[in-house]
Formats: sequence, C-alpha cells, structure tokens
Amino acid sequence: MTVSSSTNKVSYSGNGSLTTFAYSFKIFDQDDLTVILRAADGTETTQTITTHYTVTGVGVASGGNVVFGSAPASGVTVVIIREQPLTQGLDLVPNDPFPAESLEEALDKLVFMSQKHEEELGRAIKASRTNTLTGSEFTISATDRANKLFSFDSSGNLSIAQELGTFRGDWATSTSYNVRDLVKDTSTNNIFLVNTAHTSSGSQPLTTNANSAKYDLIVDAASATTSATNAAASATTATTKASEAATSATTATTKASEAATSATNAAASYDSFDDRYLGAKSSDPSTDNDGDALITGALYFNTTDGEFKVWNGSAFITITVAASNQTNINTVAGISANVTTVAGISSNVTTVAGISSDVTTVANDGTDIGTVASGISNVNTVASGISNINTVAGISANISTVAGISANVTTVAGANSNITTVATNISGVNSFAERYRVGSSDPTSSLDEGDLAYNSSSNLLKYYNGSAWVGISPGIADVASDTSPQLGGNLDMNGQDIITTSNADIELAPNGTGRVVVKGNTNQGSIVLNCENNSHGITIQSAPHSASASYTVKLPDALGTTNASAFVTTDANGVATFDNGTIEESTSVTSSSNAATLNLRDGNVFEHTLTENVTYTFSNPAASGKVSSFVLKIKQDASASGYTVTFPASVDFVGGTAPTLTATANAIDTFVIFTTDGGTIYNLLVAGQDIK
Repeated sequence: MTVSSSTNKVSYSGNGSLTTFAYSFKIFDQDDLTVILRAADGTETTQTITTHYTVTGVGVASGGNVVFGSAPASGVTVVIIREQPLTQGLDLVPNDPFPAESLEEALDKLVFMSQKHEEELGRAIKASRTNTLTGSEFTISATDRANKLFSFDSSGNLSIAQELGTFRGDWATSTSYNVRDLVKDTSTNNIFLVNTAHTSSGSQPLTTNANSAKYDLIVDAASATTSATNAAASATTATTKASEAATSATTATTKASEAATSATNAAASYDSFDDRYLGAKSSDPSTDNDGDALITGALYFNTTDGEFKVWNGSAFITITVAASNQTNINTVAGISANVTTVAGISSNVTTVAGISSDVTTVANDGTDIGTVASGISNVNTVASGISNINTVAGISANISTVAGISANVTTVAGANSNITTVATNISGVNSFAERYRVGSSDPTSSLDEGDLAYNSSSNLLKYYNGSAWVGISPGIADVASDTSPQLGGNLDMNGQDIITTSNADIELAPNGTGRVVVKGNTNQGSIVLNCENNSHGITIQSAPHSASASYTVKLPDALGTTNASAFVTTDANGVATFDNGTIEESTSVTSSSNAATLNLRDGNVFEHTLTENVTYTFSNPAASGKVSSFVLKIKQDASASGYTVTFPASVDFVGGTAPTLTATANAIDTFVIFTTDGGTIYNLLVAGQDIK
C-alpha cells in the first residue's frame, strides 16, 4: 500500500464509561501499539496488552480499535501511538522470484520507523534550521557535571554551569570563589553573584573593589527596604478598605440570613409533606423522595397494582378494609357454622319471610287467640281448618322465636338472593372457612397442606407446608433462615459480588466426580486473582475454542525443598506438571581417569579447570521435542600443559570440525551446546576463545 498519512499517534479524553478508542493508521502486529494513560497530575502509566486492553484491525490500512477491559477514568488522557520495531525481517535471495508485496511491506515499515523518529524529534528541543548552533560533544566527566546546570557559554555553545544558590555567606578576603557563588557585602547588605572564579582580595564595598567586575549585583538591600516600606503603606490602606467592606458584608449577611430563614421554613413545610406522601410509583419505594429512611405512616399510590399503600414501619401494606368492617368480617367468620345452618333451611326462611306480616299479626294477637280458645264453639266453627291450626300449634315455639327476631328476619328477607347464593356455594364457603383463618396465634387443629392463616400478633400471613406454618413475605426476606437453599434455575448475580464477613472462606464443593467449571461466553473462561486493592491481578484463562483440545495442569504431590527449583513442563498428552531442574545454576566439573560426565539436570552452566586430557559424556537431556541447552566453560591450568578435550560422537560442530582449545596458561574457552531431540544430536557453538 501507499503511506499517504504521517499520523502515528492519537489521543482521547476518558469519561469513565467509554472503553473503545479508534486509531486511524495501519499496524502489522498488535504489539506495534503503545497505549499510555496520562493522569491530570502528569503521571503516565503504560498499559499492558491483554491485561488492560485488546486490539482490533491488525493489518487494516484504515486502522482499528483499542478496547479496554475497564473504562479509563474521567479526566484521564488516553494516548495511542504506533512504535514500529527497528528491525528488518525481509531476506531477498538471489535468483528467487521478486516478492513485490513483501518488499512493499518492508518499505512501509521503514516509513513507519521514520514517522516514529519524526514524532520523537518533534518532542525534542531543537535549534531552528537557520540557527548557527553547531553540534557539541560532551567531554565533561560525571564528577565535573555533578550538581551543575546545563547551559550555554559566552559563545552560545553547549556548556555546564554551577547551579544558582551556593551561598558562601559574608564576603571575606583571600577566599576562593567559584562561578555562581553567592556572597553578602556586609557594608551594604547587598547580595552578589560571582561571575568569574577567583581568590578574593581588597575590601568592601564590593562595588569599589578591584575585582568588582567579577561580581554581579542581584539583591540591592536599599531598594528592597524602600519596596518594603511602600508595601507596608499599601497594606495599611488595604486594611482600611477591608474593614469598610466587612461592615457592608455584615449588613448583607443579616439580610441574607433573614431570607434564608424564610426559605428554610417554606422548604421544611414542603419537605414534611413530601416525606409523608410519596406520590405515584410503579413499585414499593425503599426511601422517601429525599433518599432518607421511610417514616411510619408514609403513603403512596401503586400504579402497577392500582392500590393505595401505607408504610407500617417495616413494610408497605395495602389500604383496603376499615378496621370496623374487619371486626364484622371476623365476627361472621366466627359464626360460620350458624350461617351454614341458616343456609340449610333457606327455603323455610324464605317462606317465613313471605308471611312476615302474618307472623307479626299473630304475635301481637296472643290475647285474642286465648279468647278464641275459651270460645270453643267458635273454634269448632273453624274445625274444617283444624289441620292447619294443628300445624301452627305444633310450631308455636318456633313462631315465638321468630317473633322475637322479627327485625332480623326482615333483614334476612332483604338479603334473600345473597343467602340463596351462599346456599348454592355452601361447599366453597365451608372450604374457605377451613382454608383461611385469622387469629392471634397459629392454628393447631384441622390443618391441611396449603392452609392460610393471618397471625395478628406478628402481622404476618402464613401458609401450612404439611408440618409447620411458614411466613409469606414479599420476596426472600431472610436467606439465612433457609438452611438448605436450592436454586430452581440459573443464579444471575446482576452485577453484584459474593462476599463473606469475619474472614470466612468461600468454598465450592462439587459432589463426587463433579467439577467447578468456569464457562466461556463469547470469550475464554477466565479466573482472575486480584490484588488487595482490586486494581490489578493475575488471570488464568483457558485455551481458545480454535485450539480444539483440552489441557490439564497438575500440581506435584509434594513440592518441598528437594523440588525448590522445579519448573513446569508438559508431557506428550499436554498435561503440565512440575519437573526437577535448575535455572542458570553454575556447576563445577571434575574429571577422573581422563573422563568427566555432565549431568544436564545439575545446571545450565558447567565450569571445568583441566588437570588432564578429558573425554566428555553428556547425560539426562530433556525428552525429544524439548530444548536442553547449557554453557561449558573450559579453563587451562596454570602450568600451560595444553590439555585437550574430546566431545561425544553425538556433537556436531560448525563446519564439521571440533574447535581447538587455547593451550596457554589459564586460557578460557566457552561453548554453547544444545539438543532438541533428546540427545541424539548436540549442536556446539563457540561463544568465545582465549577469554582473558
């Protein structure tokens, strides 16, 4: 591609919520980007890829995005810069096809390197193109540069100068002074800067001293005194004006206080009402309209349920039936058996209600009936209706009872249709009376699973579960009371955490062969072990789906002092375990009978001072497919005997010829040896010979 833009850096302002930031230039690898967060105080923190962010758009000419795991805080500057590695990986082989695309990519990378340098130079201090400043080489030693300032000399060239502020006290004669020393003229109290190194002579004042040209006046004591006098006068004037302003401020404060009191009273009145009537809401509020705790008696209208509710000090209850009517309802519930009896004779009641006036007449004419009884002849007259009279006589007690409750009978007659309805549904009424009860304590008899009861002592509606009464609350009020909770579905944490108190552990204990599985959801499953401030940590992440394999990491049965240098290795099945071994351990080698064995498990660096001609043997290399590498340092003894060594037949050399050891006294030859096939072939490289 062509490189038409010189842009290689973009910056943004974080807002605490944005996690995706675009870059508009091409990169060849995600590691080509450097991402820096700059705080308001100038502190810069370089971010780590995969830990803090991921990159999209690698290889895309128009760029891509940097996606943070956590949004940069508000006020933080996000800087994204391309820093092309200063390497060249293109190898052109003679007579091979011309790789135009690869060559173009290499040229693009060179341009990116130039843009990187241009951006860095843009941040450097530079002389203009017309400036006459020439390059200077710094030859001043570190000792001479210590506690000095970077400066320019009298010719305008780069130099070093002593820092300002080395106060040498009162001037004295025969004293060695350095450039930029500060001295005090005791005759005038003036402060001078030494501009030329010299040994002082003469006398004060320094302005008339023979070496006056070697001093620069930087503090004129007389002028400073005058300035101080003027400043004192100004301060007095300012004090007077401040007093006048304070008087005005006091008056304004009084008026403001009066206004504030009126506003406070009005606000308090409204706030009191606002705390008691919360208005219309879709669900029970947990606080009042100011975010404070609810007060007992607070009201609100539930728009979801169409109910008016009141806060009783612990929960919102629906305002439905007045207390006086509730007493009547409880009374009816208490005489449900009598109501059932009346329902059973509803037809008779209906009949009596139909002749209520006649019954009333008979009750009022009791004396007349007695008169009729005494006049039997007259009774005989009605002998034709004797059967009806006998019937009435047979129920005279009932008639007297009905006469005593004539008003109630009249009331019942007016509710005849309702009584008929109750009679029709008497089984349901009886069932409800058994299923729902109200009392100051939990019922103990006639209990069936699913029965309901309202406990007026605890103000709690309960249900019978077959063995005990269980309170019904709006949702889960106390998980701790459930000693064996079980989920009926997936548990959604809804952005919350599982925490413990009192240093308690969080244990996951699957049964039998069950496992703790961290599932992936668009990304690989991960376990993050955070630091104590939850600002950074270690992430254990599974292999991606594209790996098409599962892996096992197995810890050793015991990792004690004998395994202190163990390292993680994997077998042919991909199972990772700890293995013995040491890293960068130096091992001394001795020979016996012209032979020495190098055990590769003993270390990575072997040192051998020759005392005889030696034939080497290498043992315990890593399995085929893994790398075993070590450094062999061979030193001749002080006698200059010129001892030789013979390497194993499995060792291959550069050019096919074994190197010749340096024969001089105390000469050191160093070799790097490695194998990748379990010791079948070792490759030997000469790291250096005749090292002194």
